[in-house]
Amino acid sequence: ARFREAVAAAAAAGAGAVHDGDAAAFVAWRARAAEDWAALLRLRATELRVGGLFVACIAAWKNGHNPEGMEPFYLALEAMVAAGEVNEHAAKELVIPAYTRDEVELRAPFGGIEGEGGEFCGLRLEKLEFVLGENSYWENGMAGDVYAERWIGAMMAVMRPMFLDAWDGVVENPIETVAKLETRTKKIVAHDPRRYRKEFPAAILSIRKVAD
Repeated sequence: ARFREAVAAAAAAGAGAVHDGDAAAFVAWRARAAEDWAALLRLRATELRVGGLFVACIAAWKNGHNPEGMEPFYLALEAMVAAGEVNEHAAKELVIPAYTRDEVELRAPFGGIEGEGGEFCGLRLEKLEFVLGENSYWENGMAGDVYAERWIGAMMAVMRPMFLDAWDGVVENPIETVAKLETRTKKIVAHDPRRYRKEFPAAILSIRKVAD
């Protein structure tokens, strides 16, 4: 499938993103992610008193990115293109969030990997731990269609507004087209639920306000 080819190409190029293997798109996402992370830290720095602790749990991989986590959405989109339900232009307009931060990005404001003890806006990173969170949507013995409904249903509650916005003015009926994408994605997961019964990678950060 084109999705798997794009993942392989991005990994070989060191890009770590899908975007049809477009390294430039990954660079743009990474720059925006860095701006967002710095903005969040600045906000927390203004809210905390000296001595206060900010604990964050953020989707992240220690050494890279995880586009495979969104595989069923990409495969469903490819199937829609193949079936003539959307064209290539519409497919490229849809942003499926497959970006996760890595250790380098999370540590960057504090001086990077070598910057132990560094500060940013009076904040100091005291602890950074990478974990695999439990997949709370899955239960042993669960039928594939039930799992798909739980997991993809929850994901769509977050992503549906983004998809509708992306396809507004691009496809004839955004609501109907997004519904088709959701249905196809659920069928992919239901067909092979164990493939998509993945734990969720995250970073837990403890950040202390040490100065004004």
